[in-house]
Amino acid sequence: MIRITQEALDEILENNHVHVIQVINNLQGKRADLSGADLSDDKIIKKITEKELDEILGLHTLWLAGNSIGEKANLHGAELSEADLSGYYLRGVDLTLANLRECNLRRADLMFADLRCADLRDADLTGANLRGADLKGADLAGAELWGADFSGAKLKNTILDGVKI
Repeated sequence: MIRITQEALDEILENNHVHVIQVINNLQGKRADLSGADLSDDKIIKKITEKELDEILGLHTLWLAGNSIGEKANLHGAELSEADLSGYYLRGVDLTLANLRECNLRRADLMFADLRCADLRDADLTGANLRGADLKGADLAGAELWGADFSGAKLKNTILDGVKI
């Protein structure tokens, strides 16, 4: 049995930029004692301010253009519920485990975005580009999908209850 202390868990999360869900997934099939670990939502979800989001996406745009000062956007586990991201260029962004509930993503470019296990319930994805996006395990219940392009998207275990198409 593997014993993971709170101190060890905090170090893993901080130094490796991973989240509790990833740690648990890596332990699948192994016995682990997590009795002393804090598995609260703040270890999974990162609250992102509008200024931080603009900075992250600005650097991402530079990265996509091949500029050496740019960097790929990592919004893994970000809290973005109800955000207005309409028309945003989010191509290839890591939004795994992100909370995008009730988010306005109309005409957003999410081509090749990583949206695994993202919460997109009641989001507006009208006209969004989701070509090649990874939506495995994402929850799109109640989302508006009119005109969204899912060509080549990975939809295994994606929840599509009550979507509007």
